[in-house]
Amino acid sequence: MKNKFRSIVLLLSIFLLSNCAMYQRQLALTMFDVRLGMTREQVVEVLGRPSMVVSAYTTENGDQIEVLEYVRNESNSLTDQVESRPIWTYFINNELFEWGPGENWETDAAFRRAILNRSKDYQQNRPRR
Repeated sequence: MKNKFRSIVLLLSIFLLSNCAMYQRQLALTMFDVRLGMTREQVVEVLGRPSMVVSAYTTENGDQIEVLEYVRNESNSLTDQVESRPIWTYFINNELFEWGPGENWETDAAFRRAILNRSKDYQQNRPRR
């Protein structure tokens, strides 16, 4: 009876771990399908539901900013440990403007201003479709 229980627990653990690894691998692969200018809905369609909404607000001049977080587990080749790496997607007025490693959004006001300025420059100078 004990051996049967252990076997079931072991099989269940292997199944759960393989599903988690498959999801993380899938996120790593689908980041290649993400393109600047995509809408929030298009990004969610490609990457799936985010793990959290980091920030969402409207600026004084009416720009809507939203930051979504996706978490990817990566193996550290130096320590042989699996580490979580957040990837943040930055949307300005529902358009993907930037993505990259998660930052400390609340304490980095300078970064917020810089991304808004870059967005305005991009919108003014981008080729019309």
